[in-house]
Amino acid sequence: MSQRNGVIDVLKFFCAWLVVGSHFCYWGLSGGKFWGGLSVEFFFFVSGWLLTERADKVRNRSTALNIWKENGKYTLHRLWGFLPYMVVASVFSLVVTAMHNHDLPRRFFFSSLPDVIGLQMYGFSGAYTIGTGWYISALFFGSFLLYPLLLKWKEFCVCFIAPLAVLLIYGYCYHQYGTLSAPGSWTGFGNEGLWRGLASLSFGVLSHEATQWLNSLSLRESGIWFLHILEAFCYLVFFVTASIKSCQGIEFEVVCLIWIAVTLTFSHYRVFRRIPDTSLSRALGEASFMVYLNHFYVIEAYTKLGTAWRGGLVAIFLAIIVLSILCFILGSLIKKGVERLCGIFLQEGNNA
Repeated sequence: MSQRNGVIDVLKFFCAWLVVGSHFCYWGLSGGKFWGGLSVEFFFFVSGWLLTERADKVRNRSTALNIWKENGKYTLHRLWGFLPYMVVASVFSLVVTAMHNHDLPRRFFFSSLPDVIGLQMYGFSGAYTIGTGWYISALFFGSFLLYPLLLKWKEFCVCFIAPLAVLLIYGYCYHQYGTLSAPGSWTGFGNEGLWRGLASLSFGVLSHEATQWLNSLSLRESGIWFLHILEAFCYLVFFVTASIKSCQGIEFEVVCLIWIAVTLTFSHYRVFRRIPDTSLSRALGEASFMVYLNHFYVIEAYTKLGTAWRGGLVAIFLAIIVLSILCFILGSLIKKGVERLCGIFLQEGNNA
């Protein structure tokens, strides 16, 4: 098993809570003084970087690669990695929503299926459950398009497709909506979040190539210190802008700073290069997805219940943490149980 980047895992956990903070602002619980929505770009950049890294490894170890079959297998593999936890989080959201919506229709679960399996960004109507499923939808859409290009025509993808996707899609979002953070807005062909995800993943592809270029350089001590300061500065600006009401008008500039920071964090010259890949860092990385899935509906319930929910913000944080832990445990049990059943009913080699 290849070593993971422990710093990235820790940052994923921190950025997940920045997203939570942005939804506090969305529901009016932070006095309108917090804006961490662009933290999602960090996750997209990391996913785009890792997607490119995987494509390089698969291409290098296989001489007769069927890129379409590989793309399908990879997509299904990732879907199965997310789906059990999304189903559990959706059930939790239904239970919590029923606390403040006593007229919750019995068909709500079925109408929420497009959200559970990541189809709402394509235009399939339905009820929102976890409230943050657009990210999964956009992630699969972008990965499904970019992965075969990276496998077969990497230079074409890196030098032509990815830069155009970044500029044209981000530019369109700015022109049409005045912001990069309008994932639920309909563009006429898919929601804004769908295309924003493709642009962000493409930026992650470019980040991977920039990292490889940096790693090929032999820098003096002064050059290494310059990159350390640059990385710290980019994260500092990112975290500061996340604490203000809105960074509209400078969103693309902030996104570019996040891109530089992610590129440096993946390189050999990252500031915290001595932070190892440990079980703790991996646990924080895994926990980031659980927190992302299990916070929006909790905050919504708190705003709807008002004084009926005692404990204030502390109760919200505790509820998010407890539900995230339960989601991970139950999702993992479901995942392992289904895999064991498949092992019983299918002969060895059928999943090759």
